[in-house]
Amino acid sequence: MRWIGPVSVFALAAVVSFVVLLGLIPGIIMDRAMANLESRGVPLHAFVLSPRITPESQTVVRPSPDLAYSICRYDLSDPAAVLTVTAGAYADYSSISFFDARTVNFATVRPPRGQQGTVRLLSPSAAGNGDAIIAPTTRGLVLIRRLAPSLDDYQRVGRTSSQDRCELSANPA
Repeated sequence: MRWIGPVSVFALAAVVSFVVLLGLIPGIIMDRAMANLESRGVPLHAFVLSPRITPESQTVVRPSPDLAYSICRYDLSDPAAVLTVTAGAYADYSSISFFDARTVNFATVRPPRGQQGTVRLLSPSAAGNGDAIIAPTTRGLVLIRRLAPSLDDYQRVGRTSSQDRCELSANPA
């Protein structure tokens, strides 16, 4: 019976450590990803089209070689901030995905084929405002994905991505 106390303490410490670790890992991963993107020249509040995915260019685990990715880092620390995201019109599949500071994909929007897509993102402390999305954290990433299985398609994405916008402004309301 002497062993019940130490085993209980060990089990409790293991459970607490596991829960704490699970709570911290996503934030640590996103912090490293944001720092890596910043060091690669990805500015705040502007989209950058990633190089075409090839086995040599893969920096993310298993990105799809059939997709082209544009990425924007955002910071909504100002409660009055509004991030307006615009994806240029693309004739094939495209989506706009939002990731919070814990790597959670909290919203994805699919613009109709051939049409521009625009989404407003508000800070976590903002009140709901029409069709705007409320971000769960102040920092995160926006990712535009477009189908581009060939080099010609990727070049078409390059022309389209010049219309992408990730613009920070103040909330008028």
